Amino acid sequence: MKKILIVLSLFCTLGFSHNLIMEVLDNEDNTLTIVGAYNTGDKAAGAMIRFESLSTGAILYKKRLPYESELTISIPNEAYQIVLDGGPDHIIIEKGISPKEGFVIKSSEMQTDASSETVQLSQAMNNTNTWNNLTVVLFSMCLLLFLLAIYFSFKNTERIVNEIRKSNANIK
Repeated sequence: MKKILIVLSLFCTLGFSHNLIMEVLDNEDNTLTIVGAYNTGDKAAGAMIRFESLSTGAILYKKRLPYESELTISIPNEAYQIVLDGGPDHIIIEKGISPKEGFVIKSSEMQTDASSETVQLSQAMNNTNTWNNLTVVLFSMCLLLFLLAIYFSFKNTERIVNEIRKSNANIK
């Protein structure tokens, strides 16, 4: 029984995943620094950084984060969004910082003609406020295991106390 509880509790801890965090810093010299990490403290080395134009949908910049999980990049002259893609369920999208002189092409100048090609911009795959099915199942299993541990702990404690009472009654 003890081995089963250990294995099940290991699965429960795997159910709580880490979240990707992106910090965008304006360097005040028409460059910005992007830092990627996970909320567990791990670096997000290898995660893909993309700058996507809000007017055309084109990819303006694309590069993976180095080992340091930090990149310094020139700010584009058109409205853009920053996408940090760390894999499935780990995508963060933020609006880009404008350069000192402002954007040359703004997102309000997007084509709205029905005959024009639609702009495909990245979207976050998962809202961070929702739990996926695996997380719900694993959380439920953890809760059940916790309640079972309390129940068996109470039963064993009660049995031990009764044995101590019996041994004390035999001594007197």
